[in-house]
Amino acid sequence: MTVDEQTEASARREPRDSLFMSAMIGPVGGTPVAARVRNLSGGGVQVECTPSFATGDPVELELRGVGRVRGHIAWSAPGGKYGIAFAERIDPSLARRPLKDTQQPMLVKASTSVYRPRLR
Repeated sequence: MTVDEQTEASARREPRDSLFMSAMIGPVGGTPVAARVRNLSGGGVQVECTPSFATGDPVELELRGVGRVRGHIAWSAPGGKYGIAFAERIDPSLARRPLKDTQQPMLVKASTSVYRPRLR
């Protein structure tokens, strides 16, 4: 096993956050497309997307809360599933933070009066 393969194998063993969020992915310098993030760790991510990538292809991802991240395709599976190893570690908790532009729902006090129709 090469040093790179050992690094990727150890990165896959680290804790991952299972989540479902959108991201943009594309070849480095290319046009990005929408992807679905399935799990995320500091060293990599699993995504589902429609374009075809080969193992080893360099890619860029735009992750909400994290920004643009470079990496390469570490593995692929049928159905457009890809594992991406990041070139530099990230803080995955940033992706879970609420967006600042998103308004939180206003909570309303429940009504104390209840309308009950009469049954005959």
